[in-house]
Amino acid sequence: MDMVMSIASAGLAMHTSRMMTDVNMALMGKALDLAEAQGEAVQEMMDYLENGNIANSVNYPACDMGPVPDGLRRVAVLHANVPNAIARITNVFGDAGVNIENMTNKSRGENAYTMLDLDAGTPGHPDDAIERLSAIEGVRRVRVVK
Repeated sequence: MDMVMSIASAGLAMHTSRMMTDVNMALMGKALDLAEAQGEAVQEMMDYLENGNIANSVNYPACDMGPVPDGLRRVAVLHANVPNAIARITNVFGDAGVNIENMTNKSRGENAYTMLDLDAGTPGHPDDAIERLSAIEGVRRVRVVK
């Protein structure tokens, strides 16, 4: 009987050990998934801060123009998704004599996001236009990315 109890006890210990290893592996997998997700979130935040690109936002659409090209300045405008918004934004730069080299606009529901790459070497200066952009009805935020 002692032999049977010893065998049963050893089997239970082995089973428990295997079960704990499985639980530990599952927890380690979850921890690695979390670390990977956190790493991705950090990369997305850095891309937003350095280039103005948005990914996985709750309120704004995904918008990616890649890195800011050398010799250009990037301005990001968060605004209401309403008719004539793009025309009003681009007119500000045109009136200031600033050439728009590249532009993208994305919207989600009532929100829109416009990024513009501006020729920093043109006679007008983008900074002259920022205050006027902020004054446009529906513009919520203007950010000079670079």
